[in-house]
Amino acid sequence: MNVVLTLDLPEETANFLTRRAAEEHLSLAALVAAMVERDQAFEAEANRPLAMVAAPELVGQQPDLLRDADETDAEFAARQHSFSTLLGLP
Repeated sequence: MNVVLTLDLPEETANFLTRRAAEEHLSLAALVAAMVERDQAFEAEANRPLAMVAAPELVGQQPDLLRDADETDAEFAARQHSFSTLLGLP
């Protein structure tokens, strides 16, 4: 089901979209729909879970993190917690 939208755009934005639609041999509506679909795909990609693979001999081992010279205790603890969470360690 399609929904009709009316957009109030600055003139330079409207000109850009019109020019871009002509360059891509699309209607203005098709171009805007394609741009929205691309944005949705980028968002889905950015929000997908990350999969990490470790060598079997490293699974379950607690890695040693190197501490930055100017890192505070709280910053190091937060980074260590994040790293352990990423690796699925307790």
